[in-house]
Amino acid sequence: MTDANIATFPPLVVGTDPEAVRKAFRLPLAFVAGFIVVIAFVAVLVTAMMASLSGFGSGVLAALPFLITLSYMVYLAVRTAQTAGERASAGTVLTIDAAGLNATIPQGVLVLPWQAIESVALQKRGRHRIAIFRTVHGVTPDSPGIQTTIKPGIFRLLAKKGFRIGSAGIDVPVQTVLDATAAFTGGRLVAR
Repeated sequence: MTDANIATFPPLVVGTDPEAVRKAFRLPLAFVAGFIVVIAFVAVLVTAMMASLSGFGSGVLAALPFLITLSYMVYLAVRTAQTAGERASAGTVLTIDAAGLNATIPQGVLVLPWQAIESVALQKRGRHRIAIFRTVHGVTPDSPGIQTTIKPGIFRLLAKKGFRIGSAGIDVPVQTVLDATAAFTGGRLVAR
């Protein structure tokens, strides 16, 4: 592919598919909600049994571990629902063009030029496919061409493990992302 063809190739804009996000979060939310009901039932049962044997104070004390677990599970359910809502309303999450990739993730904005990306890999997790963009060793937020609002610690983790975009919740197939990457890099970055 020549430079003229790359310049005329339109950028790939990857957005969020709200229905797919809801579908991806449905099972974890159902699990947490079911667990909350079970823990609440066990806490009431333990409180009633201990209260009948030793008094109400002993019953509440015996159920305290269950109540602490219950409050943590309620917090987890609320956070999971908030995360699902944030991801469903994220809008554009990735733009791939001749300059590189521009990603908007919950931690901030990440702009990586193609020179900062060493390889692209494809990973399967269940029925979902994940594209992993691995950066060149030693890339930092201050490297040439890198623009980011991500905290340095999170950026180091992204540089170490690779920037990932999965098929769950995006409005284009991961293969399209991989094809656009290969097209814009002249075939240098092909998923293995």
